[in-house]
Amino acid sequence: IEAIAAEKCGIIKPGAAVISCMGQRPQAMEVIRAFAPFARVPDPAECKIIKSDLSGNEFCYRGERYRTALLGRHQIENALTVIETVQALPLDIPKQALRQGIEATTFPARLELLQADPPLILDGAHNPNGAAALAAFLEQNAGAGAVAVVGMMADKDCDGVLKVTLPYFSAAITVTVPDNPRSMPAEELAAIARRYCPAVFSADCYRDALANARKMAGDAPVFLYGSLYFAAGVRPLAKNA
Repeated sequence: IEAIAAEKCGIIKPGAAVISCMGQRPQAMEVIRAFAPFARVPDPAECKIIKSDLSGNEFCYRGERYRTALLGRHQIENALTVIETVQALPLDIPKQALRQGIEATTFPARLELLQADPPLILDGAHNPNGAAALAAFLEQNAGAGAVAVVGMMADKDCDGVLKVTLPYFSAAITVTVPDNPRSMPAEELAAIARRYCPAVFSADCYRDALANARKMAGDAPVFLYGSLYFAAGVRPLAKNA
C-alpha cells in the first residue's frame, strides 16, 4: 500500500492542491502527508447524514445541504471529496452549482436503481472492494425476502464475493454470461452460492432469471450483480422489465 501511494503521489507538483478521501488507510495517509503536509481531507465531524436509503443520500456538510441519487453511504464520502476539491480550486464555482452537480450525477451499474417499486438494483461488484461496498449497503437496505441474480467471470474471486453478499438474500439465481468464454457457468456458480444462501437456482437466460427473481421477491428488492459484463447485458432488459 505504501509503495502504491508513493507512486500515485509522484505526480504531485509543488504548490498544487492535494485532496484525499475520508477514511483513507493510515499507511497510505502517512505517505500522502509526507508528500503534501497540507493535504485537505473531509472532516467527518462536519458531516451530518439526514438519510441514506434506496432513494439516495441526503446530508449536511459545513452547514450546506446536499443530495445525491447515488446509493450507498460510501457515496457520501465520495461527495465530500468532491466538495473539498471544488472548494480548493482557484475558481468561483457557486455553491448552488456544486449542489446541482452532485445531485445530477449518475453512475450506471454501481448500485443503480433501475426500478423503484418494487426495487430493482444493478451493481457491477466483482472484486473484494466492490463486494464490501455492496455488502454494507445490503446490511442496511436488503430487508427480508430480497433475491439476488448473479453472473460472474471464472477468473474472479467468486467465492469471496458471494461469501460476503449472499447471506443477505433469501434466494439467489445464477446465470452464465453469454458469448463470453471467461464466464463461470451458471451451475458451477450455483454450487458456490449454495454455501452461503439457503435457496439457489440457475437460469438459462437473463429473461428467465429476471422473471423468476421478481416472482420470488414479490415486493422485496431484487439485486443484479457480479460482473460488469453481466451488468452490460442485463441492464437494458432489466430497465424494461
